[in-house]
Amino acid sequence: MYAKATTKSRVEEAELPRKGKSRSKAVDEDLQVKSTFAAHDRTQLETVFDYPVIPNLAGATRKQKYVVEAWFFYPPQMAVSPQTYTKDRFYADLRPLVRFREPRFSFRELIGLTGSRSPIKFLEDYVKQVADGHPPVTIQRAISEARIFGCSFASYFLKRMGKRTKAIRKVHKYIATVYDERGQGVESLEHYLDETRELLSKALYLLKQWRKLLIEAESLNQDYLRPLVNELKFVDEYCTYRLRDGLANLMRVATEIDPRLVPEIDYLAFLRRCVALNRLERWYAKKRGYAWIDEDSSDDEVERYMHRRGVLKRRTWGVLYLSIRTRPLFEFQRQLGAMAAAGLAALWWVIAMYFITLRGGAFVGGNAAAESDFWQSSGFLIVTASMIAYVLKDRIKENGRSFFSGKIFSQLPDNSERILYEPATEAAIEVGNVNEYTHFVPPEDLPVEVKQLRIQSYSDDLEAEDAPKSIIHYKKVVELYPRAISLMDYPIRAVHDILRINIAGYLTRLDDPQAGTDIISIDGRLSSLKLPKVYHMHIVLRHSLQHRRDKQVVYDHFRMVLNKRGIIRIERL
Repeated sequence: MYAKATTKSRVEEAELPRKGKSRSKAVDEDLQVKSTFAAHDRTQLETVFDYPVIPNLAGATRKQKYVVEAWFFYPPQMAVSPQTYTKDRFYADLRPLVRFREPRFSFRELIGLTGSRSPIKFLEDYVKQVADGHPPVTIQRAISEARIFGCSFASYFLKRMGKRTKAIRKVHKYIATVYDERGQGVESLEHYLDETRELLSKALYLLKQWRKLLIEAESLNQDYLRPLVNELKFVDEYCTYRLRDGLANLMRVATEIDPRLVPEIDYLAFLRRCVALNRLERWYAKKRGYAWIDEDSSDDEVERYMHRRGVLKRRTWGVLYLSIRTRPLFEFQRQLGAMAAAGLAALWWVIAMYFITLRGGAFVGGNAAAESDFWQSSGFLIVTASMIAYVLKDRIKENGRSFFSGKIFSQLPDNSERILYEPATEAAIEVGNVNEYTHFVPPEDLPVEVKQLRIQSYSDDLEAEDAPKSIIHYKKVVELYPRAISLMDYPIRAVHDILRINIAGYLTRLDDPQAGTDIISIDGRLSSLKLPKVYHMHIVLRHSLQHRRDKQVVYDHFRMVLNKRGIIRIERL
């Protein structure tokens, strides 16, 4: 995510990161929905929400309710309106993905040195009991445990590596900013480098134990165990790629260190260790037949690597994915407005045709000859009246659908779905439900807080008067069942909700990304320039946990800068 640039003072730039353990978060922060907003690619926004699962929260032991809302302010050049952008199109551009957050393991828990459940320990015991001819559970359960390890290892290693590399970069910036003869900050840099070396050692030890387990399972050479052996290999390959990613990130940061500023640190030894570990992993990958790429790899090798990496990621993390299914009878409920409008139109048509056709004979007193003359002489009027009645029936149906759906049945959600966890060996478990609503709102109907956020983002009256008038309000109500989630084999901290919104359909209406113009320089020379043509799309998010007595609502405001080719950057306001 790109943050809005701000001017920092010298003191702020020179602030050192804290060493040691960070302070524990306040309880209030743990109860809040956590969100991130970024560009997934050139044409897709990605918003990620984490809904914390709090089994012991008073009043929420049966159900926890989270409300997430978003206001999308489309620039007028996109020509977004209720006529051009229907609800069906909006939801077609919305791609939801829901999963459990991966279990949070420490190194000791991952390796099985504590009393808590460990995927490695579980699989070691499982393989031993298979060798004895007494498998304790089904092999699908063991496969799920293998995938849990893959998710947990990637999360454990990459998140910690990200924190350490960020701290290294920050303390190096501090040293470069306030450098003096006393060598301030060098001790902190040594501390974070030591922590990084320790993290690498732990990650390598975890993979060593995993690969030892893989070799042991392969040595049994049992047909029954073959699916698990394959899964252990897939997870091993995925973890190998993720370890390489972490090493590459560390190398990128380490090469930014100026050894002249920290002569006390054996900087080259640290780099040599990183290179040696990468070579060792490359040798292991080649031995195992895993894909491995470098600057000399061919296009075919790179393509194979990227495709295989994506398949491995989906397979490994699939153990945490949740299924979304439409509620029974909801499709019928969605059609209530259309059905009511159709019934009203049908009633009008029956009454109209009754008076036009059946009552026509009353004017001639039931005389057959007179009735025949009446229909012959008034045929044109009858046809005209029938056409008008039919047209009115059609209008009653269309307008009635909007009236009933927008007024009487406006409280019904656009989508109502169940959130299900489907373990490989058990029946599906309903862990929550989600309802979605969306509609266009005029600027004057925006909540006061949203209006205030928009006003604060205007640089002057010109920008305020040119503010977008096409605003879509999207609302998602998520209810989680902590008691059902507590039945999982591992403690689940949160539900991870990913929303991707595709804007590619409206980029074609924008102008070319560059416009040419001629300018005259100060010395009188004429030159041509290519000027960027960009547009601003604002997004305001609001989310909260509804079961809290002291409910706190959190707002986020973003500005997306885009052109005809897609998203350029996203700024947090």
